[in-house]
Amino acid sequence: MPALYPSLIAANQLSLGPTLDALDAYADGYHLDIMDNHFVPNSTWGHGMINAIATHTKRQLWVHLMVDNPGIWVEQLQLPQESSVTFHIESTTDPLRIIHALQKKDCYASVALKPGTSLDTIIPLLPQLDQVLIMSVEPGFSGQHFIQNSMDRIATILQHKNAHNLALRIGIDGGVTSKNIVNLANAGIQDFAVGNALFKAKDIAEALQQLQILLNPSTSLGRAITEKP
Repeated sequence: MPALYPSLIAANQLSLGPTLDALDAYADGYHLDIMDNHFVPNSTWGHGMINAIATHTKRQLWVHLMVDNPGIWVEQLQLPQESSVTFHIESTTDPLRIIHALQKKDCYASVALKPGTSLDTIIPLLPQLDQVLIMSVEPGFSGQHFIQNSMDRIATILQHKNAHNLALRIGIDGGVTSKNIVNLANAGIQDFAVGNALFKAKDIAEALQQLQILLNPSTSLGRAITEKP
């Protein structure tokens, strides 16, 4: 089933607690962008903030490490079991070590593909992974437009997944809106990080509900919202 993860980098940073409270009923989890101002030209939260978010919500956390030396972060983050952690293939010389470290912590291991990164760099890792994240914008800043050739990359990963009967999920991050989310789901995307399309809305909880309806119209949530008088 498709899953929606509000991307908290796009939220009001002064009110993350109330934001989590407002969205918990409708979010499948939360996408947390960690940037170190080295791997990408921007910086966000440190370990303390991520660990604090982990104590405030029971929803799954999807931590996206856009950092150098991601193995250090994996060691220091105190994440609930079944959290998902994404790192970039360019950020390490030993991706299998990080994958195994995550799975030893009972976390899901995910690798991200930047728009300019060859798919060939991760194909050998696919049997070891729980998720592949397709970056449909350049990593580092929210609010960018969706890069259309991401659809070709999704198709290639999906083809390889099906050909080898792999259980990994396919995620997307960047430029997801109400206008393209259904097409992305039909193309094979299962995990959606959603930023400005949600947090630029006047009512973020209602906006998230509407995205859930688009993705899951036959679920109890979708039926409850669409049948609401």
